Amino acid sequence: TTNSPAYFVIDVAAQWCGPCHNAADWIAGVDNPSTAPLQATYPTVRQKVKDGRIWWVTFVVQNISGEAPTIDDATTWYSMHEDPQIPIFFDARIQAEYGSGQFPFFFLLEPTLAVEFWATPGANADPFFPLALVDEYL
Repeated sequence: TTNSPAYFVIDVAAQWCGPCHNAADWIAGVDNPSTAPLQATYPTVRQKVKDGRIWWVTFVVQNISGEAPTIDDATTWYSMHEDPQIPIFFDARIQAEYGSGQFPFFFLLEPTLAVEFWATPGANADPFFPLALVDEYL
């Protein structure tokens, strides 16, 4: 790890979402055909997370039925994508307040926890854009 302040990637995911699971596998270090496009597009992000330059936090905001998640959903998510560096939270309010209407969805916080990038919900913005910022500039 570095002694520099770290940025945060907030990963908003749903238990039913295949691309969300692919992103979770990728950031946890799984290399397979489903994660290869993420690694090819954002080649430095995973290492920056492992080095502590970026803190990755996942919020599971919907269960397998698209309803509010429970602690069991967070536990299941962690067991599927185990990585001691990635905390898993569950809270449907995150989707209601900050979600984009698509999954997965990411936003970026500065080391001071100020929002660096967050696409306005419904703006049809690239949900992966914060990862491009991490890859290119951080």
